[in-house]
Amino acid sequence: MIRHKRVALLMLGVASDKCGGAERFFADLFRLYRVGGEHELFFFIDPSTKNVLESIGRLRDLKNVVVLKNYNNRFKRFLEARDFRLKLKEHHIDVVHVTNYGTYYFDRLNSLRRKMPRVRLIVNIVDCEIPYILTENSHPRYKGYAARYLPLFNIIRPDAYYSWYELFGTSMKQNGLIPSATPVESVTTRFSDNEGFRPGSQKRQQFIFAARLTAQKQPLMFVDAVRNLKNEGVLEGRNWEFLMFGNGPQEEAIAKHIQESGLEGIVKLRPMTDLRPVFASSMCFVSTQDFENFPSLSMNEAMAAGNVIVARNVGQTELFVKDGVNGYLTSDHTGSGVAAAMRKVIENPDRIQTMMKESVRMTAEVHTPGNFIKQIDLFWSNLQ
Repeated sequence: MIRHKRVALLMLGVASDKCGGAERFFADLFRLYRVGGEHELFFFIDPSTKNVLESIGRLRDLKNVVVLKNYNNRFKRFLEARDFRLKLKEHHIDVVHVTNYGTYYFDRLNSLRRKMPRVRLIVNIVDCEIPYILTENSHPRYKGYAARYLPLFNIIRPDAYYSWYELFGTSMKQNGLIPSATPVESVTTRFSDNEGFRPGSQKRQQFIFAARLTAQKQPLMFVDAVRNLKNEGVLEGRNWEFLMFGNGPQEEAIAKHIQESGLEGIVKLRPMTDLRPVFASSMCFVSTQDFENFPSLSMNEAMAAGNVIVARNVGQTELFVKDGVNGYLTSDHTGSGVAAAMRKVIENPDRIQTMMKESVRMTAEVHTPGNFIKQIDLFWSNLQ
């Protein structure tokens, strides 16, 4: 029998340019949880996070929303930690679930561990690069990751972790970065708030790349794939379009690569926008990112809108993409490998409709809010 608990989702420091898929996901979870959740859920946020979530329509009802205070004086750390503890006591919180840990959480969480030990602390792991970087001291980004996460692992020491990625738990424990007895739950289902993400009445022959334009997302690989298709003659006599949506540090490099590859007018680079009408009219979504594809919010939304998925077979991608069923996977992590998978879509038009319907079915029956809430409810309930 599930014991009723009072759980606080904690989200801090969200700015308009840092509101990514994880932040949108947890805001959606807070809103949708009321439909079928077993516990009482609160949303502990700071003023900047509240403003951003309201501005993008992700925070529509302030019931059970608790706004923490931010201070800008020499007592900042002490005052913010005290305010956090007082609000936890006021709302009789049993469990704090951190949504996306950063160093700006440290003082509040450290104060919680020292002065309110009865409150259970969970940290959600949404960064798929942690096990790749923290287990390799020579990695160029090791120092930054160590500064961010080692105080969490070694000083705060959460009671449990809730991870998007199975590799996190196994790797961290094998390398002694977290105690072997610490519970780590790896999710097996994922959802997005698919309101408005529906197949349109008419689908166009479009491949869509939509992501933040960073090295980890590998947007240049998408351009390489289209260049390969062009050079192989696959596009001749066919009216396929290739659209890239995103902003980020690689924007100029992508534009240059498109030009140098002779793809001007074929690959069109556009700023990130509302993807609902984009996915409604497109046929295929392509993900070239490193490490993981499973928890991709954009991929889930594209599936809900009836898109065939082409993706690199990394991490737990097979939880989302069933090769030959609702998309095509490639284990050749090059532009040529991605092109080969995209070519299967182009050269098998008779299979596209069936595969698009399967993507929709998976988001309607497998990767749903209800299934995710059942899993996280059980995790919260079993937390000692």
